[in-house]
Amino acid sequence: MANGCAPFCLSGLQSVSVAGLRCRVNPWELAASAFGLVNIVLLARRSVWNYPFGMASVAIRAGVFWG
Repeated sequence: MANGCAPFCLSGLQSVSVAGLRCRVNPWELAASAFGLVNIVLLARRSVWNYPFGMASVAIRAGVFWG
């Protein structure tokens, strides 16, 4: 961790600054997080559409962590 990032940070990705910590974030992880948030909102509204968003979130995260 020469640059102070967590071990899951990869080089050549978007730079994000959170609470004074600078780390590179994979855009696919951001998309998976967005799908996850939509999933939670739809789940709270008791919509059946939460399932595709949840599955998309998990599939994207699996692809990111596999790579």
